Amino acid sequence: MLAQPQHHLLLSVYPYAALALGTVAFVLSQVAYRSGPLAASLPALTLTDPVASIAVGVSLFSEQLAGRTAVHALQAAALAVTFTAVIALARTEDTPAVLVAPAGRRSVAG
Repeated sequence: MLAQPQHHLLLSVYPYAALALGTVAFVLSQVAYRSGPLAASLPALTLTDPVASIAVGVSLFSEQLAGRTAVHALQAAALAVTFTAVIALARTEDTPAVLVAPAGRRSVAG
């Protein structure tokens, strides 16, 4: 338990910056979800999340990527494969799933 209250945390800009950035990120993700079908917005969010996490870690927290140059090259190649796969999946045509209704009637979900 803390002996004295930590009022200096409330006087710092960091909690307010984190709150503001979190709010902006939430609003932007909601706008992306509402802008069109999920197949259009989810790939962009899937790609943005790890890249933004790396950028925040390196720039704000002075983190360094672990490993040697060969490991960095492998990580960059894996990121490129991920980008390519997500974009390819996003461009595939949706095939509606055929569901069987309880009364034996077929219905199409999509």
